[in-house]
Amino acid sequence: MSVLAGQLDRLKEIPKSEELCHTISESPRMMDEVLVFIQEWLKSWTCTYGFVLDGFVTESLAPAKHILVQARKDKAAGLRDKLHAFTERFDRDLLIEVRLVQAIEKELHDLMSAIGGNRLSLREPCMGGTRYDILQQIETEIKNTNGHNVIWIRGSPGVGKSALAASITKRLQDQNRHVTWFRFDRTESTTITTNALWRIVARDLACWYLSIRQHIAQGNTELSSSNIDHLFKALIEEPLSTLKDISDEELPAIVIDALDECGGLRHDSTGQKDYEGLLRTLQR
Repeated sequence: MSVLAGQLDRLKEIPKSEELCHTISESPRMMDEVLVFIQEWLKSWTCTYGFVLDGFVTESLAPAKHILVQARKDKAAGLRDKLHAFTERFDRDLLIEVRLVQAIEKELHDLMSAIGGNRLSLREPCMGGTRYDILQQIETEIKNTNGHNVIWIRGSPGVGKSALAASITKRLQDQNRHVTWFRFDRTESTTITTNALWRIVARDLACWYLSIRQHIAQGNTELSSSNIDHLFKALIEEPLSTLKDISDEELPAIVIDALDECGGLRHDSTGQKDYEGLLRTLQR
């Protein structure tokens, strides 16, 4: 019984199916019934057979034990059967839950592989106690649901824009806010395109929101598209429209660092096309 109680306690913070939640909800009543039975047993024992202060028993315990066991045998057996049935139902529902989680994880893994994308870590954040005012201003603007949905930080190279991006990402994550990030890097071929950016964002959204994951999985014919407008619509715009039951404050935040490196070292029409695609999708 202690093993079962330990399993129930560990499951408190884990998302569960309706069936498993229903089974777990019956556990307090079951535990209370067992506790009441034990208390009544002990009360009956102490009321029938007294003990003297020096520790000697006034009567032999052997016949007392026999009488008490016989008197409550039926109730004990019934309680044992109920506990056994509950344990079996709990084990069955938990096994179903595990298999469902495994199936979801596989589905998510397959979807992530189909979406693709590569992401670099953000740069080091601002030093503790620095840039407080501007970080607070950015955070306030992010939380202002009636304000602009794009915050663009500009500045000369080396002034700390990347550190600000890393710091605001960490601040939002510390507040349990869904925040996805991407850093363009002109020296990495896999992180210089707008295509790569929105694939990474889509992967994070699919991990966080079931409705988005289902929408992307159902319309996966566009996953291989190289047309950035089609890809953005299939992976970002249309999936986000499925978020009907969350408040504006719960919407995800997207942090993009080094926008000027979009397109990489290419100074041809291809690199320019990537950058134009980035600006175009940000405006949508």
